[in-house]
Amino acid sequence: MKNSLAVLVRVMEQGVRDGIIDRNPARITSWQDEYRRVEDELDDPRSLALADWHTLARLADALVERSHGRFAG
Repeated sequence: MKNSLAVLVRVMEQGVRDGIIDRNPARITSWQDEYRRVEDELDDPRSLALADWHTLARLADALVERSHGRFAG
């Protein structure tokens, strides 16, 4: 993974130097911490769950509000 990211970072850095893009979106800081967090979530899938039914209902309502034509499904 680290070697794949290194190549992408170098290509994107050249794009920054050439003025094609403003910043390098491939530059990932502390990717090891992010990788560790994802592994922890795989070990404990409940950590990704919503807190309660009310939170789920609020999320669903917000998604309907932002959908095209307020499509409720």
